[in-house]
Amino acid sequence: RNAQKLGLPVRSVEIEMGPSQVEFTFAPGSAMEQADAMVMFRTMVNEVCARNGLHASFMAKPRLDNAMANGWHVHQSLQDLATGRNLFMPETAGMLSPPASAWMAGLLKYAAETSLLIAPTVNSYKRYLPFQLAPSRIGWGEDNRGAMLRALMQPHDPASRIENRAPDSSANPYYALAAQIIAGAAGITEGLEAPKPTLSPYSEDADRLPRSLGQALDGFAGSALCREALGAETADYLLQLKTFEWERYLDTVSEWEQAEYFNLF
Repeated sequence: RNAQKLGLPVRSVEIEMGPSQVEFTFAPGSAMEQADAMVMFRTMVNEVCARNGLHASFMAKPRLDNAMANGWHVHQSLQDLATGRNLFMPETAGMLSPPASAWMAGLLKYAAETSLLIAPTVNSYKRYLPFQLAPSRIGWGEDNRGAMLRALMQPHDPASRIENRAPDSSANPYYALAAQIIAGAAGITEGLEAPKPTLSPYSEDADRLPRSLGQALDGFAGSALCREALGAETADYLLQLKTFEWERYLDTVSEWEQAEYFNLF
């Protein structure tokens, strides 16, 4: 009700797998519209819950009994502005259109470099576990919820799209959606082609997504693509901010360490 009052294009609401976990989906819109909607939505949810004595969290991997991770699955397609045609819609079943193949290949190639933009916290990387409806490796599959990229494309289907399941709900939506555009557009510019789809998304044959915020920082720091697209000032600011967060984590003695080592040595 409050989302509708704010003009947010909520399409569906359903109970998810974790306790008190709820999934909202929004109608399709431009990248900027979706980023604005996500900011408004998170703010509204937190405010409404607080007024009712509750706390809503968009933390990627809460430490709660039977809790499931919180993803922010980004569905994306390209539209020809002249004709309105969805450029990801294939001509033949089981095939990718050239733009879809290139876009997907770009998302895969630059997954490690853009990870900081879609999974920005220490906790984000606790979500990338096998068989948790979250990806752990860099690959794509045909309607496969274990893969990083899930292809949902059929001939004559104007809703043909790619779903990136790597982002989580703690992400800054402007950075996260920029990452999709930066990597996908690079795939088209470079003339890349997507590899064959995986049938085993957790196979050890595929490269892993970053295992920690530290690895994500390394990938972003070495990315000429992200630095050029975002600008040196923005890239340096983000690196400084998140490096400070990572170093604070490294300097903290966790409950796990205390339980693991205090009585052992």
